[in-house]
Amino acid sequence: MNLTAGMQAFLERLFFSLYIYSREIPSVLGKKIPSAFLYTMNATEEQAEQFHLRESLAAYEAAGATALGMEPYRFYDYNTLQFHDYSQYESSIFSEQDKRDYRASHQLETTQKAYELGQKLIQDAQQV
Repeated sequence: MNLTAGMQAFLERLFFSLYIYSREIPSVLGKKIPSAFLYTMNATEEQAEQFHLRESLAAYEAAGATALGMEPYRFYDYNTLQFHDYSQYESSIFSEQDKRDYRASHQLETTQKAYELGQKLIQDAQQV
């Protein structure tokens, strides 16, 4: 219910290497760089709210905003398929069919939102 250890290590090293201990100049970059945090998760949106997942990710996003000079976009893809074949794992708290049905009914919307986010990043990069 958090970023992977590898992603945490990457972000820590990236953001720390850009940080300057200055209120006026918080980053060595000297410019703004648009960014986005895209999250895919096995949890449903309701479960994410119940366990305060967005709040637990906020520190990474805040560090990104400081290092890159802009508030990042956020994208959440809920209720993803965790396994290709659920019969190979003990996962009886999930219904594979419910997950597949959810993905089928939300795939187009999710793909469209991700595409639009990519377009925003391109537009922002051209403007800064």
